[in-house]
Amino acid sequence: MKPIVISLVITAAIIGGAVMLVTDNRVASTANVTQENETQVVAINVKGDYQPRLTEAKAGVPTVLRMATQGVLSCALALSVPAAGFEQNLPPSGTTDIALPPQKAGSSIKGICSMGMYNFEVKFI
Repeated sequence: MKPIVISLVITAAIIGGAVMLVTDNRVASTANVTQENETQVVAINVKGDYQPRLTEAKAGVPTVLRMATQGVLSCALALSVPAAGFEQNLPPSGTTDIALPPQKAGSSIKGICSMGMYNFEVKFI
């Protein structure tokens, strides 16, 4: 009886973990989007990862991704934003602006670290 219970618990943990990995339960943030003149600024904090992981921004306006670091020592410093042609090491502390042209509604820009462990996405609505 005991091996059956242990097997069921392990199976439930594996299935639960798989569901959590597949399900996108991120909530989009707009609190990190500000306006500077005619440009919107999307602020992403780089810590051990990127926060927020999902942002909604306005389509059709020039956009700047503002990557802010403060004492970061993780692979999140090696950032790639393929759609913007950006691949660079961020400074351990400071800010790096990545200029984006106006994006179409329904499109998104994704950033990822060099190891593929951390990522973020900006959806344009």
